[in-house]
Amino acid sequence: MRTRPIRFDWLLPTLAGVSVALTLLTGSRGDAGVGVGEIGLAVCILIGLLRSLGRPVRMERRFLAMPHVLLIYGIFIMLPLTVVHFYAETPGSSMRDWLAYMLSFLFVFSLHQSKADLSLAGKFFLLALTGILVYQYFNGGISSWYSSRFTAGAKNPNQLALYCICGGVVAAASFKKKWVTGIFVGILFLFGLQSRSDAFAAMALAVGFGFVVAYVVPRRLLVPLGLPLLLGGAALSVMYIGPLLDLVDVEWSGADEGGGRMTLYKNGLLAWLSSIHSFLIGNGAGSFSGLLGPFGKSEAHNTPIDMLTIGGVLGLVFYIFPLKFMLDAYRERRLLLFSFIIGMVVFSLFHFVARQPVWWFALLCAAFFLRRHSINGAI
Repeated sequence: MRTRPIRFDWLLPTLAGVSVALTLLTGSRGDAGVGVGEIGLAVCILIGLLRSLGRPVRMERRFLAMPHVLLIYGIFIMLPLTVVHFYAETPGSSMRDWLAYMLSFLFVFSLHQSKADLSLAGKFFLLALTGILVYQYFNGGISSWYSSRFTAGAKNPNQLALYCICGGVVAAASFKKKWVTGIFVGILFLFGLQSRSDAFAAMALAVGFGFVVAYVVPRRLLVPLGLPLLLGGAALSVMYIGPLLDLVDVEWSGADEGGGRMTLYKNGLLAWLSSIHSFLIGNGAGSFSGLLGPFGKSEAHNTPIDMLTIGGVLGLVFYIFPLKFMLDAYRERRLLLFSFIIGMVVFSLFHFVARQPVWWFALLCAAFFLRRHSINGAI
């Protein structure tokens, strides 16, 4: 009698989902900046690559796959730039940051290449994240709070807010039953509010507004109406950029990091514009803004500006993927997923996200869901 071989297809998705959730606990990392979650991600990479041995590289016909683009960029563009600037002692350059990027890029590449079930990974991520949030809220003690702001064990409340918005994307992509998705979205929203993050509030407004507009406005009218509004808003911003920045600076002066954010934005842009090669291809991995001037070893806390300093104009390729998946979701009338990806993009304007595994994991889950539901694009 022949026995069926034991399959462990559940192992990689389970470990991946739980590991991504555990990377939230940045306050529990060791001196080297590595915690249980990061170790789990490294194990996932090893398992995924071993499972991929002998398989042809999975490239989609119509588009390059997101994991391949990230990996190619990280190895062939970001690495040489980082090495040059690190040994030239450019202030803010960091090989450690490059390793953090590669952890994320290799992680999503290994999941994609090994054909891991990302729907299952998303479910385990949400279960693990919910467990962490509940435990940290009631039993985490002082390490789970930043003054009156809930962090769930992270060093920064905005990291919790990032996990809550990415969790919304994963929930919209992982469950067939809407009421299950609604439960997880509601839980994440409540914990996100406890972070008291201005970025989370902006994200929540963007999600709600995006959903209402997409639901009410017919598809045939969204682009004709949306493009003039976008261009008009951009024109007004250019015309009144000075007063607007002054107004925003005043409004933010009492908020967390409010008084310094405009300075960080300005000095990040100055670092980007410091040379022609920085303008085109950036300075490699690191943090190049600062409160006292450009190259002050600080992030701008704005992903587009930080990516310009890191990768120049070419670095904005990172935004191709969320924008593409957002349009794909709208085209297929997956309005909750569409609106949560809008929320991710809005949140990224207030916090640097490109180095975070949860950001790329959420986008990979969204792409997996969209492709599985007959989107004519690719991961």
